[in-house]
Parts: sequence; structure tokens; C-alpha cells
Amino acid sequence: MYTSTFLLAARKVASPVPGFYRSAPLLAGLWLALGVATQAQNPTVSSLSPTRNATNVARTADVVPRFTLNISSASAGNLRVFGSQLYGRRLGTLIGQGSSILLFNPAQDFAPGEVVSVSLPATMLSASNGSALSKHVYQFTAATGGTGRGRFADGSARTLAGQGTPHTLVLGDVDNDGHLDIVTAKNISGGNYGLLDIQRNNGNGTFSSWSSLMMNTEPAYLALGDVDADGDLDIVTPVGVGLNDGNGHFSVATGFWPFINGRRLRLGDVDADGDLDLLLVSAGRVQVGLNDGTGTFSPGALLTSGQYINSLEVGDLDNDGDLDILAGDGNSPQYNVLLNDGAATFTVGASLTMSGSAQDVVLGDVDADGDLDVVSAEYILSAGTSGLLGLRLNNGNATFGSHILLHSFNYTVHPREVRLGDIDADGDLDLMYMDGGINGISNVIHLKYNNGSGSFISGPDAFVGYNPYGPALGDVDNDGDLDLVTPVDRTVTIRLNQPPTVTMPVTSLTPARNSVGVARNANLAVSFGQATASGTAPLAVFSSQRQGLRQGTAGGAGTATLTFDPTRDFMPGEPISVTVPGSIVSSDGTRTARPEVVQLRAAATGSGRGSFSGSLNLPMPGQARAVATADIDNDGDLDLLVSGAMPNGYNGVMVRLNNGDATFTSAPDISVDAAPSDIVVGDIDGDGDLDFIVANSSSNTLPIRLNNGNGTFTDGDRVFTFLEGHTLALGDMDADGDLDLLIGNKDRNTVSVRFNTGAGMFYGTMEVPTGAGPHHFTVGDVDNDGDLDIVTPNYDANTISVRLNDGLGMFSLTPDLPVGNQPEDVALGDLDGDRDLDLTVANAGSGTVSVLRNTGTGSFVAAGTVAVAPGLLRLALADLDADNDLDLLISGGTATGTTASTRLNDGSGNFSGAFSTPLGNSPTSLALGDLDNDGDIDVAAANTALFANTVSVRLNGGTLANKPATTAQQLQLYPNPARQQFTLRMPMAAGIESAQLLLLNGLGQQVQQQTVAISGRHLQAVVEVDGLPSGVYQLRLTVDGLEPIYRKVVVQ
Repeated sequence: MYTSTFLLAARKVASPVPGFYRSAPLLAGLWLALGVATQAQNPTVSSLSPTRNATNVARTADVVPRFTLNISSASAGNLRVFGSQLYGRRLGTLIGQGSSILLFNPAQDFAPGEVVSVSLPATMLSASNGSALSKHVYQFTAATGGTGRGRFADGSARTLAGQGTPHTLVLGDVDNDGHLDIVTAKNISGGNYGLLDIQRNNGNGTFSSWSSLMMNTEPAYLALGDVDADGDLDIVTPVGVGLNDGNGHFSVATGFWPFINGRRLRLGDVDADGDLDLLLVSAGRVQVGLNDGTGTFSPGALLTSGQYINSLEVGDLDNDGDLDILAGDGNSPQYNVLLNDGAATFTVGASLTMSGSAQDVVLGDVDADGDLDVVSAEYILSAGTSGLLGLRLNNGNATFGSHILLHSFNYTVHPREVRLGDIDADGDLDLMYMDGGINGISNVIHLKYNNGSGSFISGPDAFVGYNPYGPALGDVDNDGDLDLVTPVDRTVTIRLNQPPTVTMPVTSLTPARNSVGVARNANLAVSFGQATASGTAPLAVFSSQRQGLRQGTAGGAGTATLTFDPTRDFMPGEPISVTVPGSIVSSDGTRTARPEVVQLRAAATGSGRGSFSGSLNLPMPGQARAVATADIDNDGDLDLLVSGAMPNGYNGVMVRLNNGDATFTSAPDISVDAAPSDIVVGDIDGDGDLDFIVANSSSNTLPIRLNNGNGTFTDGDRVFTFLEGHTLALGDMDADGDLDLLIGNKDRNTVSVRFNTGAGMFYGTMEVPTGAGPHHFTVGDVDNDGDLDIVTPNYDANTISVRLNDGLGMFSLTPDLPVGNQPEDVALGDLDGDRDLDLTVANAGSGTVSVLRNTGTGSFVAAGTVAVAPGLLRLALADLDADNDLDLLISGGTATGTTASTRLNDGSGNFSGAFSTPLGNSPTSLALGDLDNDGDIDVAAANTALFANTVSVRLNGGTLANKPATTAQQLQLYPNPARQQFTLRMPMAAGIESAQLLLLNGLGQQVQQQTVAISGRHLQAVVEVDGLPSGVYQLRLTVDGLEPIYRKVVVQ
């Protein structure tokens, strides 16, 4: 047996009593002199320091209880202090024996965020009459510090492989070296046994394999605690105890184990005798196991409560000096409060009714009033698969205030695990929770910051990988803050808590955000307000049709402007995405770039003017459901990928390689899952070639196929989703330099967001609510804040939903906007040349396209409609006539007669012309690109009608499709009023080379003259007014063949 001895601490003692002592010997002498006996039959606790349930106790704090009577010197040493993460029962210096004030000075500091338990047992006796102390147990939590503020960055991830599938994980210093190790309960596949796996901390948050302990059955749950009171942490599971030898080696305790079918378990001194007892859920009830002090447990009370107890917490709920029990019922919103009488006999307390059945519960003083509140993850049976996070504030006597909703979940995404800890080191308990994901698959842990009074605001998510179990918080890198460690599938993932970033915003972009007509050989430049560090991270440039993540020459590191010169030119008209990553660092190392995503479009050239010719309908072996254009074999021309269903039940992607002239050669088909309904192409794994993902309307997984660089593909990861997910998009939603995946779920009215690890694996279960029936969707930066937002047409509601991104992949819920009847498809682009993304919506029911102008902040105003043929509609925006603005291409009609119709933009977002070309029957997908390598934009359409089995290829010809003449009403002038400069923009008829600009003051005097060159049938000029006095001026623009155009300009 362990002999109770206290070791003198090397450090000096900080007295809890003002004006008291600076050294242990002096304190001991004066304490004995000051101790005064109080006349009472039994000594009781009169005050505690630290206080009960305190959440921000200094790690160097002493434990100082005061009593109503002097405590005898012989029995004072029975005071016990237990750490939950370091050393177990604490050794240290005890001062004040024989007095009414004891001070215990632990030999080692507490760990950040560690829960500490203090037992004052009845074996502590009165010095005057030998009467037993009215025993007392209380807990407190050590403070956190460091620089971490709850940003668990992907860059801090460390994954530890090991045998078996982890189920539960705890953190604790099992080898007594002062660092938190990882202990994981694992189930071994194919066997009726389990493994306790120990990973030893190297002291900096990196780990190495240490040892393992075999169990004769699966130890699904575990806890660490010093059950034999020998100064180290033992392992307790529902199937047995592993006793620590002090060096992290464990032996299984022998003898009969009296508990069966155990699940959740907790440790605590429930009978206040100075050792840690066991509480576990067994067969739906709470079983108490009483410790004899050596780690041997005998059955105590078997508490019947509720129908299906699946969550358990222990703490002093009624503030009476003993540990009570809170048990959550998985089948009922009625939670069970079991109040302790101090001798491990429990009675049912006041009713605690939540809104849903328990998935998990935690206790903590979230409102800083000294008592334990309840935070619960709840499943709402009456609402199918939705759930919520709830809070009940303790009144101090184990009765609770009304239910407070912290967060609600839609559809199958319900909360599973919840944790409390001071994540941001501000002295209060913050909240972390894990949701159940789709089909039980999750890979994200969410954070909510406490404001100190029990109100919470959302913080950044931590992405931890597929299928996580119970996460643990602890300072694994010894920097004073709480890190996150999570068992995930067959690994353990570590996320280190990072400090908040001070950002340096982008001051200019070249080309500008949302530019149309970017030169195909253009270089890219991003400028900041200060110099970047030498060797800083480059820009991430993604092409959608050639190469994916672009290779090229990065320049400017060490200056304020970073540049990128792509090795190969962009394809005509292709969308380009540029990520300014947060890993760009300032030269002094104090700031990082504010992450941004910028979208551009490469210029279209050639002789095509928006009229299409040709009658090529490529035969397919099965029904063509979706088509994409991409240079998959890296030979410089656009190939076709066609997803479809084969007549023999085979489902796959049909590959047609371009010969360079819009004729195609068949390549081997690629097998995928059942009923492919959409296909999206992009460089998913960031290796410089184009991969693809296919949506399956009859399967809850999405197959990924990774390009080998030559147009052949290997199987990648699989993405879990809803069964009916059938439309896809890629975009860097979290601005981390890789392409994330979005999935439209038309029957659940959501868009799912799955975040990329950077290697083509996806995690996260963000479900973004939309209006009813989102058949298709698109992404773009509609509010000009540097991140990608989501827009959906809602077929069943005749509305569109705009969901604004906060930059971290979280989306706002703004009111939906009315459009036409049965909106089927949507496209974003700068229609009027003002550098923000406008919106076009194809309304199948009304046979119209709604045009909505962006105000620049992500709000839209109606700007008219374009009449088209009614029926199934698909919509695309592209520069079809090579004049550097975006035109409309719409497919519509019936299963027996469908056309593609061109509407040309006048540069101001007004559309005219009605050139049409026949397509196959019922084209459900349009793909644009320069298929014949002549510089203009051609079209491919997948024809889905029964027995059609074709893809139509139509080439852009040289005939102008009814381009309207230039008019004075098409002149744009912005901003107006102007401060330093304003911009003129106006479409021009062919053959006009220049225009004359005059600026006149209020007296009619000429103050500025400028000749403006016409390029690409557009006039565009920047007029400098920085040196002019404030006032109203008149602009006169003279163009050959037109009357002079006048505009008022206000200069401020």
C-alpha cells in the first residue's frame, strides 16, 4: 500500500492569506500559533481556496481549506488532491497541521485546463476531541494561458497510425514526465478483444508509440485516474483496471470484475473517503463501484433512472460538498439528477427536462456564478433527424433555469459529443461540439466562445477527418493553451491551438476581381500594404479547363507585390480562380495575408460571333446525363467527359479525346457508381492535372477519379452525402489553396459543403439551407469580400437563395428573392462591367431568363427578363462574340425539339438577338470551351432523352448574331460622385478606333481633354480628377457617327 507522505516543495509558498508568509518553515510556525479551536462537536469546512467549481485557478495555486475546528497533526495528512491529467494524487508540502487552516502546496503545477479534485475525508479529526470531520469533496479547473485563441489550424495536424479502430481517447501524463500522453481504447477487427494503445508525448505535441495493453473484450470507453493513490495515472475501463508502475507500464488488475456491459464511465470520490470511485453506465442504469483505496472496486448502488442512459457526468450540483450524478437518457428528454448524501447513497433530485433526448452532457460553470451548469447535445425524436445544443443554468441547488437554445441542426446533422474548456484563455469555459454528419459520418468539430456569462458566439471550425469519435482537450505541446486531439477512423488527429492572426489586406489585384477578357498570356499580381517575407508562399492559381493548379514562375517575395507568370497560356474564355493564401507572411513576421479568392475569365478571340453551326452528335453507348470540357490528357485541346447510364446496367464516365479540331476519339470508359447525374472537373489533389467527381442520384457516395496526368484515372477517395445529391461544383470555399466540393440536395433543400484536405480527400458536414427545390447552384464572390458565396434557384418556391460566406466556410441566411416560374438554372458574371457579379436565372415554367444586377454588396435588384422558349432550361454565361463581355447561351424546349439560343450583351447587361441552333433531344447539360482551337467559345450538350444517347457539338461561326448598335444610353460612368478618378465604359460598333473626351466646369470652361483609344469594340477610360476643385462638371464624349454624349460628374 502507498504510505501517505508529503515532500517538501522546492518552490516558495505563496500565501492565500493577505500579509502571511513567504517561506514554508515560517508559515508552519506562525500557523500553529494562530490556530484557534472553535467549540463544536465535529469540525466542518468553513471556506475553500480555490473556491468550489472555479474555472480559472492559477496553475501554481495552493489548496487551502479552513475548518471550524483545529485539525489534528496526525490526521491532517489525509487531505487528498487528485489531478486528472498530471501525476494523479499530488505530492507536496502540507502546512498548518494542528490548526484550523491547512495549506497544501503541490510539488508540481497543475496542467492547463486540468480538473482537480480535493477530498477532505472523515479520517481528518478534530485536534481537541478527536471527532471526525464532516467529509467534503470539491473540484476546480486550472487556468489556461499561452497564445492559442481557438484557431485549430490544418497546418498543425499530426496523424498517428496504429492498430485497431479508436473509440475513446483520453489525455494524461502516464509516464510522469510532465507531458500529456494519448491513451486510446481500440477495437480490433475480427476479434473479441480490445487494445489500450499508448502514444508517448515527446514534449512538443509530437508522439511516438509507447506501449499497449491487451484486454479480453473491447474496452469501448476509458478514464484516467490514480485509483491506487500512488502518484501516477491508472487506466480504468468498463472491463477492468490497468495499474501504472509510475513509468507508463500497466498491469491488468487480477480478481473478479463485478461489472458487465459497461459503457460511459467517470471517476470521482463519491463516498468522500479519499480515493477515486467508479461510476459507469451498465445495462441502461448507473452503477457505482466503490474503491477500497487500492484500485479494487466493489459494487455500490445500482441506480435505476430513465429508459436508456447513454451519457454520464459527475459533479457537485447542489453545492453541499459531495459529488452528484447527471445521467442523460437517449430515449427521453427527461434527464436524471441524482443527489448524493455524502456516503454514495443517491436520491432523485428535481426534474431536469431538456428539449431532446441525450446524446452527450457536460457540466461546468459557464456563467461564473460558482455552480455547475448543464450543456447538452440533444436529439429531437419528433423532428426526425434534427437536434440541438441546449443549456440549463444552475440555480445553485441542483434546480435549473429554463432551456436555452445554443444551436439548432437541420436534417440528419445532429450533435454527438460536447466538451467544455477555456479555449481562448480568457478565464471562462468555451464550448466545442461534434455533429453526427450525414449518415453518421462527420469530420468537423465546432467551437463556440463564451462571453463570460454563459452566452456563446460561433468560432472557427476544426477539421479533424472522417468519422471522429470523442475528442479530448489538453495542452499537448506545453505552450499553456488547450489543444484538440481526436480519434478518427483508424488514426488519431492532433490540432494545435493557434494564436489569432493579424492580417495584411490586399490593396490591389491585377487583373481586377471578376474581370472578363483577361489576356490569355496575362501575369497575375497581388499587392499588400507592406512587404512580404522572402520565401513566402506563392499564389494558388487554378484553371478550370487546362492543368488545374497552374505551374509557373512566382515572383515578388520580399516586396509588397507578389506576381505569378503561368507556364502555359489560359484557354479561351475559361474561368480562373486565384487564391491569396493566409500562409503569405509579412517581412517582419507579424502579419499574414487575409485569405482571399479572386475569380477571372480569360479572353475569347477568334472569328466567332455567337452563331453556332455543325450537326455533330457524338454517339454514346448509354444515356448522356452530363458533359464537361477539359484538357484531361494535357495536350492543349479540350476533351469531353460524359457521365451516363449504360443499357447493360453499367454506369460510368465516357471519355472522348479531342484530336485538336473538334473531332473526337473514344478512350476507355470509366466505371462509377449507380445512376450518375452530374460531373465536375477540377484539380482536386493539386498535382497539375484535371480530376473529376461524379454525383450519383441513387447512391449516398460520390466517387472521385484522380488523373494520372495523361487522361487515365485511378480511384480516389469517396465522399459520403445524401442519397439524392445530384448537382456538383468545386471552389475554394475556405481560401486555403485547394478546391472544396459542393453538392446540391434538391429534395432536402440544402447545399452540402465538403472541405478538401489538399490531397483530394474531403471532410466537413456543413449543410447550407436553401429555398425549396434547388435543382442547380453556382458559387462566386457576390459581396466582394474575397470569399465564394452560394446562389441557388429554387424550383419549387420560384425564388433564388443567396448564401454569403464568412470566409471560413460558414454561410448566412438572407431572405430569398423572387424570380420567374420554376427557376431551373443560374449563372453569375459581371454583365455590366462594374466588377461585381450579376445574376441570370433560367425560369423553365415561364420561358424567361431573369437578370438581376448586383449592388456591389451581394444584394440584387431586378433588371428585366429575356424571353426564351419554355421547357427544360440550362443556362451559361460566356463571351460568345469576343467583345469582352458576357453573353447568354440558353438551351430550352421539349424532348422532341431543343435548341441553343444566343443572346448578346451590349456591355451594359442588356441582351438582344435570338440566334438559335438545333441540339439533340432534352439537353440536360451544357459545357462551353474552345473545342476547335480557333480562339472562340464552342458548345457541347449532353442529350438525355430516351434513346438519344448523344452529345451535340456546335462550333462558333463568324456571323454576328444581330449585335445592337451603340447608343448614348449605354455609357457607364462610375463612381459618381468621384473623389480621385472615375471610369468610363461603353460598347462601340466595329471600325471605331478612338473617341474625344472633354471635361467642362460650371462656367463651361474646358478643364481637361483626353483622346481615348477603342480596343475590342469597347471604350474604357480612367479620368483623373484628383487636382480639380469640388463641384459639378460636365463630361462631353464625341464618337464618330454619334451625336456628342453629355453626362454630369460630381467631384468631391
